[in-house]
Amino acid sequence: MGIEQGGRAIAALRDKYEVKVAKALDQRAAADGRVGVLREQAEGKRNSEALSTAGSMLGGLLGGRKSAGSMLGGLLGKAGTAAGRRGSTSAADQRVKEAEGKVSRLDRDIAALESELESEVATLTAEWSTKANTMMTMRVGLEKTDVKVTQICLAWIPV
Repeated sequence: MGIEQGGRAIAALRDKYEVKVAKALDQRAAADGRVGVLREQAEGKRNSEALSTAGSMLGGLLGGRKSAGSMLGGLLGKAGTAAGRRGSTSAADQRVKEAEGKVSRLDRDIAALESELESEVATLTAEWSTKANTMMTMRVGLEKTDVKVTQICLAWIPV
């Protein structure tokens, strides 16, 4: 009987942790998907930045007859635009790093939950093993003197 109770206690504990781990795994999958999307966006921004900057600079240099002042002003304006694009690319890279950090945290949380479950199962197993070992079987005879009627009740149960 003690072993059965221990098994039920361990099953209940596993059910409790199963819900927590499943939730954490769902969050991890979502975070992992987010990392993929952010990586693609960051790569697209990098490519766009490189092509746009190169095109702007070439356009400024090869733009035809301009005075040296207007050409220099145009190039400086293009450099400012390129710097703005670089900031956008850096922000995209930062979002990727943050999302990867979230995935790492979720991995640690899942490992901690699994470790905690193992520890609690080991504790319960030891506790119920001790209880099972301390139980002893006792034979109870069915003799008339062993039975005492202390109360009589009548119950009406409609069918």
